[in-house]
Amino acid sequence: MLIVMASRAGASAENAAMRKILARFAWVSLVVLSFAIVLLFWAVMRFYRERHPPRRERTHTPYVDAWSLAGKRFKLEDDEQEDWADSGESG
Repeated sequence: MLIVMASRAGASAENAAMRKILARFAWVSLVVLSFAIVLLFWAVMRFYRERHPPRRERTHTPYVDAWSLAGKRFKLEDDEQEDWADSGESG
């Protein structure tokens, strides 16, 4: 709208300097509008990409028994005195 108004005013202007200024203003408005459209397109595409990520094939990992691995890694130290077993029977 601003571009059309500036170009119409430039066409009807009698002064050459005013016509040049309005033509320059119309071009600057066109460049700013183009930049805004590109930024809007970029923002929409980024939003869409984050909302709908590309589907990837799932890679299946081999089954690992975590409980047996934990039992192998965690070794109890031999305790000379078993407090929990002796506490109920002494008396």
